[in-house]
Amino acid sequence: MKFKITIASRIGLGFGFIITALIISIFMSNRAIHNIRIQNQILSETIDPSINNISLLKEKIYMTENLISQWLYSDRDDESFLLARYRDIQHQDIPAIHQELVEKNTAWTASYMERYLLLHDYIDDSLFQSIDNLCNDLIESGEEEPEKDLLLEGYYLGIEPLFKHVYTEIDYLQSGLHEKSSQEKDNIDKIFIKSGNNIILIQLIIAFCSLIIALLLIRVLIRPINKIKKALLELGKGELPDSHLSGGADEVGQMATALNSLIQNLKLLSNFSQEIGKGNFRSDFKPLSEKDILGNSLLRMREDLKNAALEEEKRKEEDEIRNWSTQGIARFSEILREFAGNYDELSFQVISNLVKYLEANTGGLFLVNVSNKGEKYLELVASYAFDRRKYLTKQIQIGEGLAGRAVQEGESIYMTDIPGDYIKIKSGLGENRPKSLLIVPLKLNEEIQGVVEIASLKEFMPHQIEFVERICNSIASSLSSAKPAGRDDELSPLSLVLSGDVPTDSEIIEKQIKKIQFVKEQLTKRENELKQRIADNKK
Repeated sequence: MKFKITIASRIGLGFGFIITALIISIFMSNRAIHNIRIQNQILSETIDPSINNISLLKEKIYMTENLISQWLYSDRDDESFLLARYRDIQHQDIPAIHQELVEKNTAWTASYMERYLLLHDYIDDSLFQSIDNLCNDLIESGEEEPEKDLLLEGYYLGIEPLFKHVYTEIDYLQSGLHEKSSQEKDNIDKIFIKSGNNIILIQLIIAFCSLIIALLLIRVLIRPINKIKKALLELGKGELPDSHLSGGADEVGQMATALNSLIQNLKLLSNFSQEIGKGNFRSDFKPLSEKDILGNSLLRMREDLKNAALEEEKRKEEDEIRNWSTQGIARFSEILREFAGNYDELSFQVISNLVKYLEANTGGLFLVNVSNKGEKYLELVASYAFDRRKYLTKQIQIGEGLAGRAVQEGESIYMTDIPGDYIKIKSGLGENRPKSLLIVPLKLNEEIQGVVEIASLKEFMPHQIEFVERICNSIASSLSSAKPAGRDDELSPLSLVLSGDVPTDSEIIEKQIKKIQFVKEQLTKRENELKQRIADNKK
């Protein structure tokens, strides 16, 4: 397979060489810094502390010599401050200095460390032991002057040479440590000089390679970039270039390919915008990517316009529903007025027109009645295409079946899962089970007067159910007003006489008059409400 050298590969090779040189430079610098750090660490953590501790040791030995000399020429008391300070140096200061020197001995040679340990043993076993013996002898001698003189003479003859030997050894150790310190500092200077020369050489190599890379980039990029520049200038003026830029495997070629894609996408955007302007919301368009701002904005605009159209359709649908309800209210108001004096015809017109207006299939109107025994029941007073197998007597007890339950609960019942043996709808194609059943109670002053039962081969819409519930109150009021007195066993003089519950004829008459007046007032009030609703809907 033929390998194509792209601009990225050229730049990568050039900069790879530069980066390699930089890495080497960094590695060498880090190595130099590491060596310098080690040398500094040796100086700061071993040699310099050792020099300081050796100096401190010499200072403590010198202080010991002064303290013992002063004590010898003073009262030579065992409780003397001078002797106590000497003992602090002997038991605290010198051991602490020894511990520090032992811990910081990594830069010491074996011979130096051996010599120091011998010096330490010499100080403990010879110098301090001799001083302790002299002090103890002087303290025990009391006031005997001749013996004290002899002890003082012994100090100068036996102890003072010991101090001189200690000073000599300490000076030797100090000299060796200072020489070691000078060597480490010289090593640090050499490392600095060598690292500086290496860094300068690498920087010169990097500069030369950078110049070569710059010349190559100038040669490779100028011509295709000028073509891309021309196309971009045309785009900046709002023009869509017709010329097709030549692509390639390198980065400039990829830029030309991307620009070609952009120009093509802008043409598609132009066509897409024109289609949206024509109202064609189904026009297809695919953005360049998820971050294509213009393309995604146009898609959102299309969706917004589509949603606006759907909202307009929804508003029209709501207006149609509102007009449907308004016309229905007006229609049934007219029916209630037209047949107000004919109870049977009013019942039939109400249920038949309600079934037709809802585009249902069958319906029945049940009213609450009272038997001679004082028991309430539902009586089928009107039906339209009605056929019930279970209730052939056309009477239903309160609480029995769906209709009886609606009266008992005082709430509407809407079902889409209807028992198979409840009701059948006959047609030219045979019998079918309805898909929906709506039972709405007839209420008058919170008193249930009856129910309307409607079945359909299709499901009722929510606005249809609401419509039936609204007009059922008016139907209850009109039927109560048009109902013959003989049909209301609760108020029938004959039934009251037969049951033996009639107190007087005047009471019955007075009750009938009050009921008629009440129904009249309710009808007038309901009629005014319906007229006001019709007027509001027309607005």
